[in-house]
Amino acid sequence: MKRIMRIAALVLVASCLLPAAACARDTGGEAIDEHRTQLYVSNFNGGVGTEWLYGVKERFEAAYRNEVFEPGTDKVGVQVIIEKTKDRGGTLTGTISSSPYAVFFSESVPYYEWVRNGLVLEITDLVRQTPEGGASIESRLSDETKKLLTFIDGNYYAIPHYEGFNGVQYDIDLFEQYGFYFARSGNPDNFGFVSADDPERSCGPDGKYRTSDDGLPATYDEFFTLCSYMLTKNVTPFVWTGEFTEYTNYLLEALCARYGEAYETALRYTFDSNGQEVEVITDFNGDTPVIDHVEVTEQSGYYIYQQSSRYYALQFFQRLMSNSRYYSDLSTSPTFSHLDAQEEFFMSKLENRPIAMLIDGNYWWNEAQENGVFTRAASYGSAAENRNFGWMPLPGVVSGTFEDVNEENGAKATLVESLRSYAAINANIADDPDMVRLAKLFLQFVYSDEELRTFTATTGVTRNIAYQLNSTEFAQMPSYARNFWQYREQADIVRSSSTSLLFMANENDFTTVSGVWGSTIDSTPYRFPYTAFRESRSAKDYFTGMWVSQSDWDAMYRQYYTVSD
Repeated sequence: MKRIMRIAALVLVASCLLPAAACARDTGGEAIDEHRTQLYVSNFNGGVGTEWLYGVKERFEAAYRNEVFEPGTDKVGVQVIIEKTKDRGGTLTGTISSSPYAVFFSESVPYYEWVRNGLVLEITDLVRQTPEGGASIESRLSDETKKLLTFIDGNYYAIPHYEGFNGVQYDIDLFEQYGFYFARSGNPDNFGFVSADDPERSCGPDGKYRTSDDGLPATYDEFFTLCSYMLTKNVTPFVWTGEFTEYTNYLLEALCARYGEAYETALRYTFDSNGQEVEVITDFNGDTPVIDHVEVTEQSGYYIYQQSSRYYALQFFQRLMSNSRYYSDLSTSPTFSHLDAQEEFFMSKLENRPIAMLIDGNYWWNEAQENGVFTRAASYGSAAENRNFGWMPLPGVVSGTFEDVNEENGAKATLVESLRSYAAINANIADDPDMVRLAKLFLQFVYSDEELRTFTATTGVTRNIAYQLNSTEFAQMPSYARNFWQYREQADIVRSSSTSLLFMANENDFTTVSGVWGSTIDSTPYRFPYTAFRESRSAKDYFTGMWVSQSDWDAMYRQYYTVSD
């Protein structure tokens, strides 16, 4: 039976090596080597792209060139056939069971749904195995990650892939060139910004002096003071993709994380404040929010839509949208992709139309690199070399100036891992022990310490597993990757997952775009605040349009409440 299944799979794969009209799969047209065993690997070709995987393929094939994976045949060695796909998450849910691909690297993975439906192979032995001279994968996972992955039945069914954090990227060279940093003295002679005569910077959003965010806006008010100052220097503050409107939500998520910090942000997945009170808005007195402090449980989980952090983030974004000079006019074009935005951001300084900030994920640098932006920039010679970019630490205080911010109320570095990216093995090969062995061996290779370091050194993107870059690898990474690595190391990280039964049974409700930021205003539904603000809707109306009543919450989720004895 297992050979029949593999033959059917090979027929399907062979058909996918025909011209694109015959099949949508992109395997690069690699010819099948009949003298080697094929391992079919599907990779989501976004974010970190696929170049890293081609490097793994080459090294893995070399390491096992003399190994026999199909006893009784004349095949020796392995050939890794890679599919580059744009299918992920929910789309894959409906196709995995009939897919010829044995290994998947994907994002937006509904892990609990995959496990419940038996779509992915149980790989506990692989995760707990200690390779010679190395450490087990499990020993390098955090306690939180181990709990999330094994909660259903104590077994592992996937391994964390890359980490996706969304927020704002900034051109450090541009900030240095124009002195876009607030002065500690307040420097009234230069609109409050540093100058050659007054170079000492303010405390920045963390409220501490002599840290990496010194001089950056410490409050929302300061952020817009900075945007206005940029305009006087003919610098456009922002650019983002107009084609993929959901990217604007990245700014909202990053602002929420900085305002509410880790434990309040995690409530969107755990629905448990552990007895701590959380700041919410329960009403408005005119345009002034009425603040209350409540405990959040599964029964009162509807409060996650009333958190103050959401309202202030919406208010910030509406303020940004209200002045079209604060962002590139390309950002409103429905044909202006995220790749276009990355290129516009990178090239803007070189082409004398500087843009200071980009709304995108921590993977933007690698994505831009794989799409040839740096190659095109090379024509500018030394001006295009050694560019210095960084992850923008956003403020966590709404009003006032840096003088109102200190170590007690300063913004704590908090990142939300939102992409839920995993590596898994297809359960449809379970009755083929030879293929199971090969697939597990491949994942063990991918997650060796050397390959983990190579992955980050190559892509600049981190993984949710413990490993360290050596000094040479760190130094060889581009400045953006080094900057983000250091920021991540000192940040609190919130995973967009939970062991709450309510969450596990309704993952899409709390992780999809419409579930996280959807709103209804005057019977009109919106998926993105951006769309509503373009129609002159207010932050207040959008915020209250997100609210869920107690009765509606009960109707949707009562059956999942944890009942204590």
